[in-house]
Amino acid sequence: MAKTETVDVAPGGTARFKLSLEQLGAPSSNRILESTPNFADPNGGEPRPRTVSSERRLFEVKGKITRTANVAEIDSSYGSEDGSSYLKCPKDAVFVEISHELGDFRFHKNGANEISMASSEVLASDAIEARYNFENVVSVLVDRLAYISEAPMYLGSTVVDDPSTGSQTLFFVAPPRQRVLEERRIILDNELIPVYALYREALNSSSPYYRVLCFFKIMEGLLGPLEKSLAEKAKESGGTYEIPQACVPDHPDIADALRHLVGKQIKHVRKTFLRKEFRNAMAHFVVDDYKPLNVSISENQSRFVDVAFVASLCARILIDRHQMALTTINGEYQGVTIISEA
Repeated sequence: MAKTETVDVAPGGTARFKLSLEQLGAPSSNRILESTPNFADPNGGEPRPRTVSSERRLFEVKGKITRTANVAEIDSSYGSEDGSSYLKCPKDAVFVEISHELGDFRFHKNGANEISMASSEVLASDAIEARYNFENVVSVLVDRLAYISEAPMYLGSTVVDDPSTGSQTLFFVAPPRQRVLEERRIILDNELIPVYALYREALNSSSPYYRVLCFFKIMEGLLGPLEKSLAEKAKESGGTYEIPQACVPDHPDIADALRHLVGKQIKHVRKTFLRKEFRNAMAHFVVDDYKPLNVSISENQSRFVDVAFVASLCARILIDRHQMALTTINGEYQGVTIISEA
């Protein structure tokens, strides 16, 4: 489950979000922002949110379509002019509408006639179900449109409005943000060059599935052949080196469903948790007679985002551990040094 933050809107206010990146959680973590307006109490009491039953009702849902996965800000008020794609509609078409058992789904176009946004009224019990129902249908359609256009199409943040309560829920993955380079001397050991290459490959990808594979491969190398090489290097230098245990670190943005992994040894998590259910599911079309993993199912994407976030934390722990070991064993640094001028 993604991290949820609730924002109260004053009486008469409108439920909308527009946030800078600094206000968000850790990059690549699942986020949910909820805004709930307060309404005047007819009996003269304090303003409070409007309550409704848990019965299924119509939600208004929209999702931005973009050419790239880059996000500059989180803004729930986007419209069709804010999205873009490589697929154009006929000039005389106002929108493309596709009928589905869950409702009618519209693909809107921008001023350049590019398909840029999807929207629908979705029947659900709450905002999370409305999001899943919407994304599961739209993703399948976008998959087909991407095939037709032979170009990438990204689904950005999803916004769910509940007309019965006036509330709005924004679902998104926290984007990266800028950082000032403070290090004046950057160490780059030759042995870790392919590891850093894999880590950057993961960061450059918007796919949580591919990120899991990259981080898994990093763990595989640092817990396997590269870890064994440390003992050989220590022996060659005339000493010994005891490699400290590496455990899954705690972090406030780890999903609640994965918090049971915190404190466990990374090598066991990789072997018993990550390998079969996540790495093998992506590496093979069918695993142990299970159905193929549908990467466009919203629930699958959300879970892999959570897993990729934990895997990235584990990869960083192992990289830092290996760098420290190399420095301890070698004594003198062997590699490339990048000097940043003050």
